Amino acid sequence: MYCFCCKLFRFGNDHSLFAPKSFDNFWNLNPRIYEHGNSQRHREFMDKWKELTVGLLLNRTFDKENQSLMDDHRKSGELF
Repeated sequence: MYCFCCKLFRFGNDHSLFAPKSFDNFWNLNPRIYEHGNSQRHREFMDKWKELTVGLLLNRTFDKENQSLMDDHRKSGELF
């Protein structure tokens, strides 16, 4: 088991619980989930995930211009 948003946004040698690898110690899982869900790092990554989701839904991501160019090339049949 791993935390999706922490796995998605972690960087470098960040060894947050649930992020670097799956969590397989199921008999100790319940208190660890609570601890992880209340950690500052997890909350930061949850906020980033929410912002990304809204940006994608509204087509307001930082790479919107690049995505538009790729879509235009794809529609015209040109290769990049």
